Amino acid sequence: MIRAFFFLMILGIGCAYAAKAPDDADGTEYGIDLRIFKKIADRSTIMGEIKRRHELHGSRYQLESIGLYHRVLDNLKAGLFYWHERGNRWNQDWINPGSGWQWANTNRDDEHSVVLDLTPGWESAQWPLTLEWKNRLVSNLTEGMHFLRTRPGLNYFFFKGDVPMANIFIQHEWYLPLDYGRHTVYERWAYLGALFHLHSHFQLGPYYARRVRHWSNEDSFTAITREGYFTRQATHFIGLTVNFTF
Repeated sequence: MIRAFFFLMILGIGCAYAAKAPDDADGTEYGIDLRIFKKIADRSTIMGEIKRRHELHGSRYQLESIGLYHRVLDNLKAGLFYWHERGNRWNQDWINPGSGWQWANTNRDDEHSVVLDLTPGWESAQWPLTLEWKNRLVSNLTEGMHFLRTRPGLNYFFFKGDVPMANIFIQHEWYLPLDYGRHTVYERWAYLGALFHLHSHFQLGPYYARRVRHWSNEDSFTAITREGYFTRQATHFIGLTVNFTF
């Protein structure tokens, strides 16, 4: 009986600390993006942004951002922004608190970042079409990590006279980690959406995105388990964009 008890105890400890990678997962996520643009000079605009997302595994992401865009050239904007985020998830958030490997709850973890933005753009002379290539260098001061977000996109506009009534857009975004992780591309988004210009100061529209994230083991995981992993999480993201311009 005693030997059986110790056998079950050892087995339970072994199961609790057994190597387990995050599951490859599919699912649906959703959220809202609210942006406010205030023109303060002929070539300068203040932009504020709020994002809220309901993500897989109970994650609740939120972002508040404020910054300035300045049109350096006719086809080039530069920007500087401050981000406050909660609910970010990193590779090191895959932990074992003693009851098995799981994602840490980061919903209340505050993170602060400085973001540099360079966005070239071009307008077609023959079509109501614009091309924009947004590039953001993100320096996460809280985690001490840096990554590049690069996102080319096309916009097609519908006009009534000289007044824009709506536009549809396609975009593809890559998150490229500069000093963390084991993937060249940490995350990517493919967007398809529309904006309806309900007023000269107000635009509203839905979008769909296919989001793919890649997870890889931290050294701390390998030190405990002597194993490594590469996993993939793909989701369908349903979003709503709300823009106010003044």
